[in-house]
Amino acid sequence: MEPPESGDLLEWPGDEPRTVTRVERVEEVAAMACFTVMFAAILVGVFWRYVLNDPLIWTVNAAAVAFIWTVLIAAGLPNWADEHIQFDLLYRRMSPRWKRVSRMIGNLLLVIVFALPIPATWDYLAFIAEDSVTGLPLTFDWAFAVVLWFLASTVAHRGRLLVNDIRDIAHEQSDQAGHE
Repeated sequence: MEPPESGDLLEWPGDEPRTVTRVERVEEVAAMACFTVMFAAILVGVFWRYVLNDPLIWTVNAAAVAFIWTVLIAAGLPNWADEHIQFDLLYRRMSPRWKRVSRMIGNLLLVIVFALPIPATWDYLAFIAEDSVTGLPLTFDWAFAVVLWFLASTVAHRGRLLVNDIRDIAHEQSDQAGHE
């Protein structure tokens, strides 16, 4: 498929418009809010340090925590629309059956790889729950809870895609059995 000659390069011929889910919208708003907090903390920190010559420790930690939340929330957004960068040179040359098989293997591997650290992450968050972030009324478990969200949302999304492919195979097999 050739890229379009004019217009938005992100839209390829044949792409169907899709609706944005509530989860996607909440993730977008949360990522924007975290980015705003990070940016504001940096501005306040720079102003207090260089204009008032009275550095504030909490601005550095607030910006760091907001950065972590921004990155991990926003990292999942491209997954919903399948807008992440892909190396699909071989994938595009595969038959529809092999595309599905490779997609299922990839999604299964992602589900396994992202599900395995969830129990250890939960345990670690419980372990660091007593410690506070310096200069903020925030414990470390809340500061890093977004890691658990990132792992769980990736497992849920990739698991949903895997289940959809399995359903498609089941429907195709039932359709073939009905035609025989």
